[in-house]
Amino acid sequence: MLGHNEWITFEARHLGIRQQLTAKVVDYNYPNYFVDVMQKGAFKHLSHRHEFEPQINGTLVRDILHFQSPFGWIGSFIDAFILKYYMRSFLRYRQTSLKIFIENKEHKLL
Repeated sequence: MLGHNEWITFEARHLGIRQQLTAKVVDYNYPNYFVDVMQKGAFKHLSHRHEFEPQINGTLVRDILHFQSPFGWIGSFIDAFILKYYMRSFLRYRQTSLKIFIENKEHKLL
């Protein structure tokens, strides 16, 4: 598990392009949330707040993502008309995959 001021580098394929991103955990309040900020990668700026809220039947996971592409007005256009929708879809897919993974792991432990 990551903690405050720790760094992580990962590689993923987005929009058909393999990318590497390095992020630093800049705010950490276990078990409620943590915030990581991109230190190296494709964006001019990217911050990602991961929130965890206990619920009666489990945990609500919320992702709050702020990003800005490089290249001025062209980057802003791409953000508004392509990346906004792509990132929303990506985060939904990731949350669904994580939910399935965790629920299957819990089931196997019982």
